[in-house]
Amino acid sequence: MKPFKIKMLAVLALVGVVWGCGNGAKPVDDAFDAVDPGEVEDVVDVPDSSPDVPPDVPDSPPDVPPDATPDVPLEVPACDEWAGAPGSLAAKAAFLDARVREKLLDDGLIRTVREDGDGNVLSREHLPSTGLWTAIYLASQSYRWAVTGAEEALENARVVVDGLHHLTAVTGVPGLYGRAYQRPGFTYTFDAAGREHWVASTAPGYEGWYFNDDVSKDTMDGIMFGYAAALDLLEDPEIHAQITSDVLAFVRHLVENGLQIIDHTGSVTEHGRLFYSALDDTPGFNALLTLSWLKIAVDAYEALSSAVRDEWDGPDLRHFYDDCLLRLGDYTDCPEIDFVDLGSYLDATTEMLILYVGGCNTNYDNIDMVFHAIHPLLRRDRRPEVRQRLLDLLHVGIWEPESPIAPPLHQSTHSLYTFLYGELTWPNVAPTFEAAWHDAVCTLHRLPQDRSDPGGRQLDVEAVCTNRMGRSNAANVIPLEDRDYDNYIWRLDPYEITRPRAPVAGQVHSPEDFLLAYWVGRHAGFLTAAQ
Repeated sequence: MKPFKIKMLAVLALVGVVWGCGNGAKPVDDAFDAVDPGEVEDVVDVPDSSPDVPPDVPDSPPDVPPDATPDVPLEVPACDEWAGAPGSLAAKAAFLDARVREKLLDDGLIRTVREDGDGNVLSREHLPSTGLWTAIYLASQSYRWAVTGAEEALENARVVVDGLHHLTAVTGVPGLYGRAYQRPGFTYTFDAAGREHWVASTAPGYEGWYFNDDVSKDTMDGIMFGYAAALDLLEDPEIHAQITSDVLAFVRHLVENGLQIIDHTGSVTEHGRLFYSALDDTPGFNALLTLSWLKIAVDAYEALSSAVRDEWDGPDLRHFYDDCLLRLGDYTDCPEIDFVDLGSYLDATTEMLILYVGGCNTNYDNIDMVFHAIHPLLRRDRRPEVRQRLLDLLHVGIWEPESPIAPPLHQSTHSLYTFLYGELTWPNVAPTFEAAWHDAVCTLHRLPQDRSDPGGRQLDVEAVCTNRMGRSNAANVIPLEDRDYDNYIWRLDPYEITRPRAPVAGQVHSPEDFLLAYWVGRHAGFLTAAQ
């Protein structure tokens, strides 16, 4: 057994962390689950000749969007039972894209809303991690533009990049983001003034604004994923400049604070520790997020002109990523961040990332975050010694568990993860991919165009175990028509048995879940325009 594995076992024993035993542990980041609904490219395994450059992107600006996956030799599934008329998926995407643009973006962040009977927006919801959902929408529009070249997609991206910039500027702390904001001149379902975790901005130019503080790594992981997609796929110098500035400010904040997110109060946010020995999650989970965010920042920095790079007075990001995290060079001058040495951050990622937990305690929030992190990392770091280890982890450890302690992801019917996995690994996909691909297409057909809150109804389904939230799970995936879901179905446990709940009157969820999965599928060649 390797020395750092022995150290890891000692650390886990010390804190009593037991995985795979159905211990009912609470989730690390429960921001998603704290919402009261009533209140509120072408990627292959062989590296190219430039080993540390994203595929099809030159060593220097201007960036060129990577091409879509080449023609897929397998027949694209039709999902006959649910497909409807030809072009039904494309029509649904067009309808939802138009709805977001017309009704859900006016304050700069994508919003779930309350509407009257005529479809007029009455108020905007303050959902936790609104910034995360906005970044997911940014990614969807980046893929949409890469597929269609539609100017509207580029305009939508400009709106949300500006909104996400406000989300950091409103805090008054360089590199710090809020979860959401409230700005003057707009009606919200509740007034943030005086609410817990809502702070009146003191930043110049943001008089009358409030921001939701205590930002967590789930929000930042989504934001960095959205930024990475925009940098990869959009050809717009102003968008690139704003995102690069904001990415560098955030990563500087993170590195200079010992891989921690420090709130406006001067304290670490509740879920803001990213160093791998933090023990608020498995070391591999924190290590993967850190590697991804740093690599996004390194590439953004190195795409700048030499004159602009010369003005940078922050940490040496390339040295920190290559030597301090990956330990590919001399790391004797690196800051001492972790209180126990578990090897490199790549070691921790590939050997200490535990996603599948027995007793129905697998955390689909964490699966979502892992995909948001590993996707941009694999698209950027082309070095064989790094890339192959990450691909091995993606195949065995993420796509399916090494041992059958929990249902594998490829059975989840979650379209987004299937398309992202396929995009990253094509043509060397697992044998289970084709069936998962069919399920992914069917799921998109089954997601309704009307995103009015569905509520939940009593199901006659046998419970086989209790999940991490203390709710009953079934042995098989619950049909989508019987699930209770909101704006982002991919983070939800598909085995959870729906509980009775009345729909929230007038609440219509934003559709970034469908839009991102659809446009990723189109870009990768796993969906066609005719579907």
